[in-house]
Amino acid sequence: MLQIEIPNIPRSLMRIVLSGKAYLIGFEFNETADRWRFSLYTMQHEPIVLNLPIVPHFPLNLQVADPRMPSGVFGVKSNPPDGRAGKNFVGKDDFADGTARFYYAER
Repeated sequence: MLQIEIPNIPRSLMRIVLSGKAYLIGFEFNETADRWRFSLYTMQHEPIVLNLPIVPHFPLNLQVADPRMPSGVFGVKSNPPDGRAGKNFVGKDDFADGTARFYYAER
């Protein structure tokens, strides 16, 4: 399992190698919706998947059928504070403070 560090900024795009192939992965925090989303692109900036909601404890790319998608699974492990236990979202600072971790797992 590969843990992917999400920069503590509202929008980022970085190069990443998954299953032996290079991609661009983007993260964006939407202040209005109070939600994180991620996108995946080819190295030529062609979108593979755009703005998938980041939901903890669920395979994020489960229903993506694009053959360019890497074979593994994206997901988030989260251990929210008691006041948010059972809520199905990742807060703005959860990646920065270690409450949530974004990962890619090979199949």
